[in-house]
Amino acid sequence: MAKVKFHIKFKDKRTTISVDELLVGLMAVKLDKNPGSDEAYSVVREWLQMTLIDRMGDVSGARTSRAAQLYLTREIADKYMLEKYDDWYLEKFLSKTST
Repeated sequence: MAKVKFHIKFKDKRTTISVDELLVGLMAVKLDKNPGSDEAYSVVREWLQMTLIDRMGDVSGARTSRAAQLYLTREIADKYMLEKYDDWYLEKFLSKTST
């Protein structure tokens, strides 16, 4: 799958992240924009900028692209899917710590 590059600014530092094209398109639809349009790119970039800084602070690093994909996926997925996944993940984590 193709990647879409975004330039995100953390304080005075600009970093480039790469995100799967499908996630960018789905997020554009969620934000009521036509995937692939310049407007969609701008709106998704603004959402990523705000979300990454809100959740990571003003610190970028090697895992910024991975974090962006995680936040996009969690935003796009419906509540039922997220709850099921979180339940499974917690059960998996708790079973590892109890052994």
